[in-house]
Amino acid sequence: MKIRKDVGNLRDDAELEAAVREREQDRGRLLWRLRAERALGRKEAPANETRWIAAVHDYLQAAPSALLGVSLDDLAGESEPVNVPGVPLARYPSWQRRMREDLAALESAPEAAAVLEQLAPRARKTGRRKASRRKASRRKRM
Repeated sequence: MKIRKDVGNLRDDAELEAAVREREQDRGRLLWRLRAERALGRKEAPANETRWIAAVHDYLQAAPSALLGVSLDDLAGESEPVNVPGVPLARYPSWQRRMREDLAALESAPEAAAVLEQLAPRARKTGRRKASRRKASRRKRM
Protein backbone atom coordinates (compact mmCIF):
# COMPACT_ATOMS: atom_id res chain seq x y z
CA MET A 1 0.00 0.00 0.00
CA LYS A 2 2.86 2.34 0.78
CA ILE A 3 4.19 1.91 -2.76
CA ARG A 4 0.76 2.87 -4.14
CA LYS A 5 0.89 6.07 -2.08
CA ASP A 6 4.52 6.77 -3.03
CA VAL A 7 3.74 6.55 -6.76
CA GLY A 8 0.55 8.64 -6.54
CA ASN A 9 -2.15 5.94 -6.80
CA LEU A 10 -3.34 7.00 -3.35
CA ARG A 11 -3.52 10.77 -2.90
CA ASP A 12 -3.08 11.16 0.84
CA ASP A 13 -2.87 9.43 4.21
CA ALA A 14 -6.67 9.14 4.43
CA GLU A 15 -6.77 7.14 1.17
CA LEU A 16 -3.85 5.03 2.39
CA GLU A 17 -5.66 4.27 5.66
CA ALA A 18 -8.85 3.38 3.77
CA ALA A 19 -6.90 1.06 1.44
CA VAL A 20 -5.20 -0.60 4.41
CA ARG A 21 -8.59 -1.12 6.11
CA GLU A 22 -10.01 -2.60 2.90
CA ARG A 23 -7.02 -4.95 2.62
CA GLU A 24 -7.51 -6.04 6.25
CA GLN A 25 -11.19 -6.76 5.54
CA ASP A 26 -10.20 -8.76 2.44
CA ARG A 27 -7.71 -10.76 4.50
CA GLY A 28 -10.41 -11.39 7.10
CA ARG A 29 -12.77 -12.73 4.42
CA LEU A 30 -9.96 -14.85 2.99
CA LEU A 31 -9.15 -16.20 6.46
CA TRP A 32 -12.82 -17.12 6.92
CA ARG A 33 -12.88 -18.95 3.56
CA LEU A 34 -9.60 -20.78 4.23
CA ARG A 35 -10.99 -22.01 7.55
CA ALA A 36 -14.34 -22.95 6.01
CA GLU A 37 -12.60 -24.98 3.30
CA ARG A 38 -10.22 -26.52 5.87
CA ALA A 39 -7.08 -25.09 4.32
CA LEU A 40 -6.52 -23.76 7.86
CA GLY A 41 -7.67 -25.05 11.21
CA ARG A 42 -10.93 -23.61 12.62
CA LYS A 43 -9.11 -21.25 14.96
CA GLU A 44 -5.76 -21.06 13.19
CA ALA A 45 -4.39 -17.65 12.34
CA PRO A 46 -1.45 -17.84 9.94
CA ALA A 47 1.67 -16.89 11.88
CA ASN A 48 3.52 -15.57 8.82
CA GLU A 49 3.28 -14.95 5.08
CA THR A 50 4.65 -18.42 4.31
CA ARG A 51 1.68 -20.01 6.10
CA TRP A 52 -0.77 -17.66 4.34
CA ILE A 53 0.69 -18.53 0.93
CA ALA A 54 0.65 -22.27 1.66
CA ALA A 55 -2.96 -22.14 2.88
CA VAL A 56 -4.12 -20.20 -0.19
CA HIS A 57 -2.45 -22.71 -2.49
CA ASP A 58 -4.00 -25.57 -0.52
CA TYR A 59 -7.40 -23.96 -1.08
CA LEU A 60 -6.72 -23.36 -4.78
CA GLN A 61 -5.45 -26.87 -5.42
CA ALA A 62 -8.83 -28.27 -4.45
CA ALA A 63 -10.53 -26.46 -7.34
CA PRO A 64 -11.78 -28.75 -10.13
CA SER A 65 -9.69 -26.99 -12.76
CA ALA A 66 -7.27 -28.72 -15.09
CA LEU A 67 -4.54 -26.15 -14.47
CA LEU A 68 -3.19 -24.38 -11.44
CA GLY A 69 -0.71 -21.55 -11.79
CA VAL A 70 1.84 -20.90 -9.10
CA SER A 71 3.65 -17.58 -8.96
CA LEU A 72 7.42 -17.66 -8.65
CA ASP A 73 7.05 -14.62 -6.40
CA ASP A 74 4.89 -16.71 -4.03
CA LEU A 75 7.40 -19.56 -4.08
CA ALA A 76 10.25 -17.18 -3.31
CA GLY A 77 8.34 -15.21 -0.67
CA GLU A 78 8.69 -11.92 -2.56
CA SER A 79 6.70 -9.10 -1.01
CA GLU A 80 7.43 -6.20 -3.37
CA PRO A 81 5.19 -6.12 -6.45
CA VAL A 82 6.75 -6.75 -9.84
CA ASN A 83 4.17 -4.41 -11.39
CA VAL A 84 2.13 -1.43 -10.25
CA PRO A 85 -0.57 -1.02 -12.93
CA GLY A 86 -1.17 2.38 -14.46
CA VAL A 87 2.08 3.90 -13.23
CA PRO A 88 4.71 5.17 -15.68
CA LEU A 89 8.22 3.76 -15.46
CA ALA A 90 9.51 7.10 -14.20
CA ARG A 91 7.50 6.60 -10.99
CA TYR A 92 7.88 2.81 -10.53
CA PRO A 93 10.09 0.36 -12.45
CA SER A 94 7.35 -2.16 -13.27
CA TRP A 95 8.50 -5.48 -14.72
CA GLN A 96 12.12 -4.72 -13.83
CA ARG A 97 12.41 -6.01 -10.27
CA ARG A 98 14.73 -8.95 -9.84
CA MET A 99 13.93 -11.70 -7.39
CA ARG A 100 15.93 -11.63 -4.15
CA GLU A 101 17.09 -15.21 -4.67
CA ASP A 102 18.39 -17.10 -7.66
CA LEU A 103 15.92 -19.61 -9.15
CA ALA A 104 18.18 -22.46 -8.04
CA ALA A 105 17.74 -21.31 -4.43
CA LEU A 106 13.99 -22.01 -4.62
CA GLU A 107 14.69 -25.71 -4.12
CA SER A 108 15.63 -25.04 -0.51
CA ALA A 109 13.40 -22.02 0.19
CA PRO A 110 10.89 -22.62 3.01
CA GLU A 111 8.21 -20.67 1.13
CA ALA A 112 8.57 -22.93 -1.92
CA ALA A 113 8.60 -26.08 0.19
CA ALA A 114 5.40 -25.04 2.00
CA VAL A 115 3.53 -24.40 -1.26
CA LEU A 116 4.85 -27.44 -3.12
CA GLU A 117 3.98 -29.67 -0.17
CA GLN A 118 0.37 -28.49 -0.45
CA LEU A 119 0.34 -29.18 -4.19
CA ALA A 120 1.93 -32.65 -4.06
CA PRO A 121 -1.39 -34.55 -3.72
CA ARG A 122 -2.81 -32.70 -6.73
CA ALA A 123 0.32 -33.42 -8.77
CA ARG A 124 0.10 -37.11 -7.94
CA LYS A 125 -3.63 -37.17 -8.72
CA THR A 126 -3.50 -35.22 -11.98
CA GLY A 127 0.07 -35.76 -13.07
CA ARG A 128 1.76 -37.16 -16.16
CA ARG A 129 0.32 -40.63 -15.77
CA LYS A 130 -3.13 -39.36 -16.62
CA ALA A 131 -1.80 -37.46 -19.63
CA SER A 132 0.11 -40.48 -20.90
CA ARG A 133 -3.05 -42.62 -20.67
CA ARG A 134 -4.84 -40.07 -22.86
CA LYS A 135 -2.05 -40.21 -25.43
CA ALA A 136 -2.17 -44.01 -25.43
CA SER A 137 -5.93 -44.03 -25.99
CA ARG A 138 -5.54 -41.55 -28.86
CA ARG A 139 -2.94 -43.80 -30.48
CA LYS A 140 -5.30 -46.78 -30.24
CA ARG A 141 -8.03 -44.83 -32.04
CA MET A 142 -5.71 -43.97 -34.96
